[in-house]
Amino acid sequence: MDRKVFYNGTILTMQAEGHTVEAVYTIGDRIAAIGNRDDVFRQITDDTERVDLEGKTLIPGFIESHAHVTDWAECEFLQFTCYHIKNIAELQDMIRENAKTKKAGEWVIGYGYNDSMVAEMRHLERADIDAACADHPVFVMHGSGHLAYVNSKALEICNINADTPIPAGGQGEIHLGADGLPSGLLIGQAYNLALSVIPKYTVEEYKGAFRKGIAAANAKGVCSIGDGSIGYMGNQWQLLRAFHELEKEGGLNLRFYLVIMDYGYIPFMEGGLVTGFGSES
Repeated sequence: MDRKVFYNGTILTMQAEGHTVEAVYTIGDRIAAIGNRDDVFRQITDDTERVDLEGKTLIPGFIESHAHVTDWAECEFLQFTCYHIKNIAELQDMIRENAKTKKAGEWVIGYGYNDSMVAEMRHLERADIDAACADHPVFVMHGSGHLAYVNSKALEICNINADTPIPAGGQGEIHLGADGLPSGLLIGQAYNLALSVIPKYTVEEYKGAFRKGIAAANAKGVCSIGDGSIGYMGNQWQLLRAFHELEKEGGLNLRFYLVIMDYGYIPFMEGGLVTGFGSES
């Protein structure tokens, strides 16, 4: 069992404002003792690693209570992000560059467009995306996560037209342009018409993205995250498999609390899922 003792620094316990101790003794992933240095050192074993903080400050890990880290890792490391673009032309350039990395017929997927943050102050239209990429289907999620934009190729592949119904149980709209045809804007659950067709990322791709995401969180002192919407893209199976494999490989040094969307959770219930699922990781 890995044993460590931390000392010679400012160790904040967060038990009360400004409360500090002189040393902390850990065994595995548990705090075994805190207090003054002499008392703590009397409890350690010969094989305990001694970590001299050299005057630095040690604090408990941060807990992010509500985030969408699986979505963030997917968007950040498997797609392209366009949070900070100033105009539609910049987005078109990003689409063109991303398309160069794709094989024939592969989807170009991006995240983060915000109509209120670009010079044009408007939603994208299929013609905007077609001008940048007409050969690949393109899907760009709005920064709110509640609407998306697609090009003509994507509309064709997804069989989306003016009469296409919204997925059962959902709310949304296939926005129509002045010509009476889909403009490329899919509002609410209408974007599931595209998500249901876009190939899911593989478990290995998710694992690679999560490794980078976990490292980014660790670098900021985050040790626990509550993810608020697992499976809204129909990818709950791949996500959970990726988490399980990372844990077996020792790569899950970030505690996740996963909230599975109701329509994604139903298959688990039907498959016999019971309480106690999950682990300490």
